[in-house]
Order: sequence, then C-alpha cells, then structure tokens
Amino acid sequence: MISDGNDDDDTVTSGKLLPRQDESDNAAVLMDDLIRHVDNEGAFQNAFNNLFNFFAVIVGVMSVYSLVLAMKVPNHWCHVPGRDNTNLTLTEWKNYTLPRDKDNREMFAYSKCLMYNVTIPLVVPYNKRDLGVVNCQYGWEYDRRWFHKTVPSQENWVCDKSLYVTNTFVVTQIGEAVGTIFFGHMSDTVGRRPVFLITLALLIVGRGLSVLTPSYYWLYLVTVFLGHSALSSLCFAATTIGIELSQSEHRAYIVMLQSLGWTSGMCLIPLLAWLTADWTEFVLLPLLPASCIFICSCRMLNCVSYVILLLNVNNMSGNPFLNFFWQSAVELPAGFVAKWLSDRVGRRSTQTFTFLVIAASSFCVSRIVNNPNLHEVTTTTIIFVKFCVTITNFVCYLQAMEIFPTCLRQTGMSVANVAGNAGGVLAPYVVYLGSHINQKYPYIVLCAMALLGTAVSSFLPETLNKKLPDNIKDAKYFGRNEKYWSFCKKSSEGESYTNFR
Repeated sequence: MISDGNDDDDTVTSGKLLPRQDESDNAAVLMDDLIRHVDNEGAFQNAFNNLFNFFAVIVGVMSVYSLVLAMKVPNHWCHVPGRDNTNLTLTEWKNYTLPRDKDNREMFAYSKCLMYNVTIPLVVPYNKRDLGVVNCQYGWEYDRRWFHKTVPSQENWVCDKSLYVTNTFVVTQIGEAVGTIFFGHMSDTVGRRPVFLITLALLIVGRGLSVLTPSYYWLYLVTVFLGHSALSSLCFAATTIGIELSQSEHRAYIVMLQSLGWTSGMCLIPLLAWLTADWTEFVLLPLLPASCIFICSCRMLNCVSYVILLLNVNNMSGNPFLNFFWQSAVELPAGFVAKWLSDRVGRRSTQTFTFLVIAASSFCVSRIVNNPNLHEVTTTTIIFVKFCVTITNFVCYLQAMEIFPTCLRQTGMSVANVAGNAGGVLAPYVVYLGSHINQKYPYIVLCAMALLGTAVSSFLPETLNKKLPDNIKDAKYFGRNEKYWSFCKKSSEGESYTNFR
C-alpha cells in the first residue's frame, strides 16, 4: 500500500508504510552506514583515539593525581638547634629534646609537634623532668627517605596546620564535581572540541600555577580547584568525539582504550615521583606534553627554549654583560652550522638530533648549576645549549617554509609564529622557578621540552631536495612515502631520496 501523500502519521520507504516515529531510528542506522562507508577505522579515527583517548588521558591523569603524592606528609619532628655542635646521633638528640606520646597506631613514639622547653645552647645531660613541654619553637625537620620535598614539608603544613592537607583534598572533589556538571552541559550546548580545549587550558594553568602558590593557601586552593575541575570533562569530551566518529561495534574499544590510558597514567605517577623526589618536578613535567597537545608545534618548543635562555641570563652567576654577549654572539656561528647541516644531513635529522643534544646538555646543567666550583663549566654548557637552540630555530623556520603549500605558506607561518608566541608566555614563569625556588628548574624544563622536540620533529617529513607543495592536495601527500628511518642525500638532479633501514 502506497501513501496518498496526505497521511501525516505515515511515511513512504521502499514502497512500504513506516510510522514517522521510526524516522529517528532510520537516521541513526543511516549514520552508522555512513560512518562505515567513509571508513570508520581510517587513519584519522585511529590517530584521534590513540592521541586523545590514550595519550592525552595519560597526561591528564598524571597532571591531576600527582597531587596525591605531592601532598604526602613525611615523618617529622621539632627542630631543636644545636646538634651540629655535639657528637650525638639523631636518635640520641631526639631522646634529649623530644617527649614521647602515642601516635595513630597507639604506639609510643617521639612527638611530632612538641619539644622540651630547653635553653639553647643545650647542655647535656640534664633532668628532663625539670623541663616543661612546649610546641615546636624552631620549625620542623622531615624524614627525606622518600621525598626531598613535598608541599606540606615545604610549607610546614603540620601540627596546627595539618588540616590544610585535608582541606586541599576536599577542594579537589568539589572541583571535579563542579567541573563535571558545568563542562558536561557546556559540551552538549557549545561543542565537544571547545570544551576539550578549554579544559586542557584549565588543566595546564591550574596545575602550573599550583607550583607557585602554596605560600598563599587560599590562592593555592583556587589553582587546585581549577586543575581538578578539568580532568573528567577533558576525558568525556575526547571519548564522546571518538564514539561519535566510530561505528557502534567499536565503541567499547574506545572506552577500553581510555581505561588503559587512565591506568597507565596512574602507574606512571609513582615512577616519576620516585625519579624526581621533588613535588614541583613531578607535578610540572606531565604538563609539558599537555602543552604540546594544546599547541603542538616545534616552533613553540623552539620559541620557549630561546626565551627561557634569554631571560635566564639575569639568574646566571658571573659577569652579566659577558653572559648576555656570549649567548648573543654564539648565534652567528650557529647560523652557518645550521645551514651546512641542513644542506648536508637534512632538515629533519639536523633538528631531531640537535634537540637530543639540547636535552643531554640541559640535563648536565641541571646537575651542576648549584655548584659554585663549576661556574665556568656551567656557563660554557649554557652557551652551548644556546648554540644548539639557535640551530633548531633555524631549521624549524626553514622546514616550515618548505612544508606549507604555496597557497597557504604565509598563513601557515603566521600560525606557527602565533604558536611560538603563545608558548613563550610560559617562559617567564619557568625563569621565575629558577630565580625564586631552585636554579636547576629551568634546565629541567628545557631538558623535557627538548626530549619532546626530539619526538615531534622526528615525525616531520624531510624537505631537503624536494619539490615544494603548491596546493593543499600536494601538502596532504607530501612525504607520505618516506620511511621513518630515512636519510636524505643530496643529488645532482635535486630529487633523489635514499632510504636506509
């Protein structure tokens, strides 16, 4: 039976009457068929899910839940000055200066918050019964067996301030609840992609500022709130996009991929904390790949590295005029070396291996920068790092000009430059860490960024001796047939390309 066209309750499909209420079901089936037709297992879907539903989840989880170990309260006791002038062991000194009381295991141990009301300098032995007990008068000492520094040990959030730690964890749960509700609704009304970028920015800003604000407790709580408000919605947005772009039978796989990313991130947190043993380091380091996801660009890495080295001149020991001069003068030979290497070795290889040299050199600086006896070695190594950063900047600029197609070359360069400037905004804060907390931190950041640059630049296509892409189609297929382990060799025809496996 065919509808006469006047029936409002029916619709015609393949010569059969179907109720209009089934149109939405048909649309859903049609959408699945369309996704299947355009290849729901294509390169885009795989790349998206691997990057945003696995790698980004690892980074997000590490950035947020590293706070748990950062808030660890080490074993502590009242600091009583004077032991350095005696031959007493720490245990003997505690026995003279600290009373005993029951701990949370109902066992008698040295008090964490009380000390004998002794007169400094302390004369031992003496009768402890003649002394009263007072709160810690000279600060605290901390057991550094597991951590060199945590937030509570840095800010002395113990004894009468011990509730600060608990309040911080309460704020994390409030932030997660508020963020999930607010950004969840925003994702359905504004869109998944804007929410993903906003929450990623909140994660970077919140966690980054948390390193600078523990001395201002209420401001610190605000940064903790911002960081935790982002994670759930960040993951939800990525998963939702992945599911909506994939066929129905692959949705469980996408959720499983995110679960693997979550578990991997949680397992990597204690490893990173053990390797660094400093809360500022294992909180900041996961933010670097997060920053690359937000503006993933070699130009950004180069720009940030350059600005950090430039601004950090004022924190270097020695003659500030000579420090500035040598860091500037070294750019001249670096330009010639960069030109020679990029023409002989290739753009990609030069940039990748130079990033690796920057990482190794920056790591060495971070180990020796606090040793005044190695001042000259430190300064020389820093100047060498600036030499290498100049090379990567040169090659990055050249390679970007060659990768972007003719129709978008100027626009592409502008976007790359904006990415570099946006990343450069973070550089003064990195320098602040070195001038106000520890001189080694800027070089640790440089090392981590250079390692990221090594990985990112290695996936760029080689452009030496290649015809420049003229349009978007040419750019799409530019370098597609290259092997990952490849090396460009100059040819008289200017088009040869040799692969070595």
